[in-house]
Amino acid sequence: MAEPPVDECTRGRSRHEPDAETEERPPLPALAVWGLATFHVTALVVVLVVALHVAGPLGELLSGLNTAVGLGVFAYLWALTWWTNRRALAGAWDGDGFDSRAAAKRATLWGGVTGVCFLLAPLVASSAFLVIGGASVLAVLAIGLLAALVSAVIGALVGGVFGAVDVVLLRAVDAVRGRP
Repeated sequence: MAEPPVDECTRGRSRHEPDAETEERPPLPALAVWGLATFHVTALVVVLVVALHVAGPLGELLSGLNTAVGLGVFAYLWALTWWTNRRALAGAWDGDGFDSRAAAKRATLWGGVTGVCFLLAPLVASSAFLVIGGASVLAVLAIGLLAALVSAVIGALVGGVFGAVDVVLLRAVDAVRGRP
């Protein structure tokens, strides 16, 4: 029987030796992902509602919406936040706790992804209506790219802020658990 080919990654190791990537470690705590995603979306919505209330246009804005639309937008944002939090926290999970530095960096990165993905559905729908209505495809693409860039920056900023809050929360949990 022929030996399997050896590549740069497996040179010097047998096929059955675990490496850092395949080594078994405890799974990412689902409660941490669900809890942080729910906290992030709820805190963001509360801040936006309070800001709109203080600025004044909250009543006008809410009069044009209904409960189903509000719940749909909340559920869409929560699902995106859950998905991106899962990705961000998975890279910071060491099997026994979270690496604070990695959690903060990945929160910023995945916050940008959340911003772009949140914009994606309304952007595609409005772009289709604009092109059908006779707008230049090039102009719609340029506006879409600019909107994606702005939403990525805003998402990264919001993700960075929530990442900093998460680091404080995760350190508090580690302190309670007695982990340095």
